[in-house]
Amino acid sequence: MRYSGFVKDFVAHVGKQRASASVEAVTPQDVKSFRDLQVKEGKAETTADLALKTLRSLFNDARREGLISTNPAEAVVTFGAEKEASDVFTHEQLCALVAKASPDWKTAILLAYYSGLRLRDAVSLTWDNVNFDLRQIRYFPRNFLPIAEPYPVHTA
Repeated sequence: MRYSGFVKDFVAHVGKQRASASVEAVTPQDVKSFRDLQVKEGKAETTADLALKTLRSLFNDARREGLISTNPAEAVVTFGAEKEASDVFTHEQLCALVAKASPDWKTAILLAYYSGLRLRDAVSLTWDNVNFDLRQIRYFPRNFLPIAEPYPVHTA
């Protein structure tokens, strides 16, 4: 099983005595403390979130099979859900950034802002991503499937 390490770590976290008790004895606090321990041990929040999602899935299976009435992992939010969503810069913030940036960074900031790219993606573009004949910039982020439509380039 791909995620068996999370399960073994969780069982070790709750202790042998608790692990041998009924699965109904597991509390949301047990799950939350395990999620937090993952980060405390130096793992990334995304790894801790994956461990939590794995436990949610297992406890959902137990609930469907009638072994438990509620899923204790459902009460625990992921780290990603706890973070505030970052907003797009306002026009005033954009102007302030551009005013302080070097010429290369001005280009990257404006490209990212107006194309919807992340700044890191804008600075990683190469000339191979630009098609002057079609007036397009094509970029495929590594962690997403390619989009059907390329970014159009609008020139004055």
